[in-house]
Amino acid sequence: ILCMELPSVGAHCQHAGCSQLDFLPAICPGCSRTFCAAHALASAHTCAAPAPIVPSDNTEIAKSACVVVGCAVECHLASTCPECDRTVCLAHREPAAHACPAVQAAADRKAARHEQSVALLARYEKALAAAGRPRAKKPSPTAAKVALMKMKASAQGDPAVVPDKRVYVLAQAWDGQTLSSRPWYFSTEWSGGRLLDRIAVLLDIHDPVAKGMSLYHARDGAAAARVPTDGPASSVVVSGDSLLLCAPEHVPDLAQ
Repeated sequence: ILCMELPSVGAHCQHAGCSQLDFLPAICPGCSRTFCAAHALASAHTCAAPAPIVPSDNTEIAKSACVVVGCAVECHLASTCPECDRTVCLAHREPAAHACPAVQAAADRKAARHEQSVALLARYEKALAAAGRPRAKKPSPTAAKVALMKMKASAQGDPAVVPDKRVYVLAQAWDGQTLSSRPWYFSTEWSGGRLLDRIAVLLDIHDPVAKGMSLYHARDGAAAARVPTDGPASSVVVSGDSLLLCAPEHVPDLAQ
């Protein structure tokens, strides 16, 4: 199964009767063949290459020392971590086994992104509350119907759009700090691109595309999804939706 899913990762052990797929294979410096950890040493795969000859001046053949503190292993057959490029023995070749700084740095970046996401969502919820539209994480069907009725009662839009072609939404613009919003309606015949442009005009946002802004669904309990600019917007937007005009880095994670 692993071979089918990850055909280009690692290599198969060339020891007779093994063929194990190893993600960090070792290459024998004697016979230049590839082996798993269990058969990496020359004695483990009956290496056919001649034993290394010790120079006549009695100088030692260079050995590689493992970087793990407390590891006393020094061997000719060492491994280099592909993430941090440090030398480790076979027992410590996995990133977690030698506290790989590159892996830890990646984990730190992920944690920092999560903290930023939580802080961004908190600011967004605070802005919603200040605008009198507190976020309901799990609105009931009845509450959703009441909210739609209120939206229709206060929404403004192009009067040329006939009532049976109107889609009622809460249009919002968000820069990560300040939120502006208005209940509004648009025509089922409008494209996503036209919808974006009209919401930008409605909320006084100049050159949204030049600012890298897009239009997103702001549905509670779900990750924000970008509204495509081509095709009718009504194919993905329905009455009662909240639409958020913002840059990708300011999209709140509403799935939290």
